Amino acid sequence: MKRRNTLHPAPEERELRLKDRMVILSRKDRMGKAKPTWYRVLGACALLVLALVLISASRRNALRNREVPAEPLIHGTVRLSFAGDMDLCGNVAVLGENEGYDTLFAGVAPLWTDSDWVFACLDGVVLPEGGEGFTPADSAEYPAVFSEEAVRAAAAAGINAFSMANDHSLDYGSVGLGETLTRLNELGVQYAGAGENLPAAGMYRVLEAKGLRIGFLACSAVNPNGPGPLDDWCLTTTAYSDLYRNVLRAEDETDLVVVYVCWGDQDGLSVSDAQRRVAHQLIQSGADVVIGTHPHVLQPIEQYNGGWIFYSLGDLISWREQRGERESVLLRLDVDEESRAASFTLIPLVLKDFCPAATENGFYVSQIHESLLKELPADSYSVSDNGRITIPLSIS
Repeated sequence: MKRRNTLHPAPEERELRLKDRMVILSRKDRMGKAKPTWYRVLGACALLVLALVLISASRRNALRNREVPAEPLIHGTVRLSFAGDMDLCGNVAVLGENEGYDTLFAGVAPLWTDSDWVFACLDGVVLPEGGEGFTPADSAEYPAVFSEEAVRAAAAAGINAFSMANDHSLDYGSVGLGETLTRLNELGVQYAGAGENLPAAGMYRVLEAKGLRIGFLACSAVNPNGPGPLDDWCLTTTAYSDLYRNVLRAEDETDLVVVYVCWGDQDGLSVSDAQRRVAHQLIQSGADVVIGTHPHVLQPIEQYNGGWIFYSLGDLISWREQRGERESVLLRLDVDEESRAASFTLIPLVLKDFCPAATENGFYVSQIHESLLKELPADSYSVSDNGRITIPLSIS
């Protein structure tokens, strides 16, 4: 009798076993026919993708609708908050129109609830709905136009001081800039770096906060449309001859001088020599805090000659979606009213679907620290368990 080879079954047995496996691994439809296994694999993949989409949507909704507790403020403290570029056009505008512009600020506004002043760079112009009668400047490659509703939401969220000296301020010429500043005046929002003529644009604004006088200036080193007509609505540039003289005057008349500067290369992670020259000259002229905008990514902090330079805080709100462009910080300055002892706190932020929110995610926090702290001595700052950076200083 011929012995059966169990290790190598006959071809008909192999075929039967394979068929049996196909039936076991598949489901039968109503006609009793077995569906091929690859249908099941494809269906499982489709269900997995759908589940991931639903989870992502759920997380987005949780981010937009979550309740973020306000941060307590010690009695007798003046609090100022500083943020980077705010871009309210493109996909950001679509989100704002569909879900309400207040959605954009839901994850970050509680962080500055107790701030006396909240600063940001308004990186565009505000035109009437439709923009009839306004023509983009020839050199405005990507005009940035915001709706009045968007800026009203920003003001309602607590932002009450804008830097208006940037590369998009003149996207619609002096007429568009004038329209924008008129809207800010109607909202009762302060601004610096632009005005009805060059002397007005270059002058510092004095902001009061519980007895603390803040001199606020802004200027731009990135001017695709030029500074504008000097006797009409225009902005301040770093080449303005009275800029540093005005900083000196502000230093004499106020307790704290803050200067916003639009400079550097977009997505540039390193500080250029031109940025350092301007920053150092501003500090030497009397500025206490210099805050950079325009790179749309974080750049290092520098302590220089008693002043502090934050070369770029990243974006507060932006349609940009590159990884580095989603990392940002909110800079807070707390000043004791009596002793004038003060400290900076840098709160790591991450932009999710254009909306900023505080983050304690280890990956983002480590990247943010690496970008900001590379030029600071280790003994000049401390880092808390939640990733926030504290820098002590004294205001005379």
